[in-house]
Amino acid sequence: ASTILKNKFVKEYYIGDKGKPLANHIYFNVSHSKGMVALAMDQKPLGLDIELIRKAEEELKRYISNDEEYQYIKDDKSFFEIWTSKESLTKCIGIGLTTKINEIPALPINGKKEYQGKVFLSQSIEKMGYVMSITIESDEEPFNILVGTSYF
Repeated sequence: ASTILKNKFVKEYYIGDKGKPLANHIYFNVSHSKGMVALAMDQKPLGLDIELIRKAEEELKRYISNDEEYQYIKDDKSFFEIWTSKESLTKCIGIGLTTKINEIPALPINGKKEYQGKVFLSQSIEKMGYVMSITIESDEEPFNILVGTSYF
């Protein structure tokens, strides 16, 4: 299904700096989770992560979060807001989860955050039992990114 979305919207692409996919100077990112796939595109570096809301173990909640983020986690939905926010930021930068995950900022879930001397905007959406987070390297609000989702 991710190939179908890429073929529909992106067609040809190559891998740019830091392993980020690019298509004719358009940044894009694809994510999938348990039957859902999402694709986001913009002219600025971006990252996208989608996760099905499901039971998260307390040990994992503690492992991925700093103290402030751990206090934010009230249920499985808020856990996946933290998780997808971190993942979308690492995908935006192009570092993946090579850094200790609890050191990657997730908050605010919706809004501006600074990391590694750059400013990012993040947005989280909950829909149909999934949490999706998008992060873009920008400080211009609001941001409009083309996002497509599909079941597979």
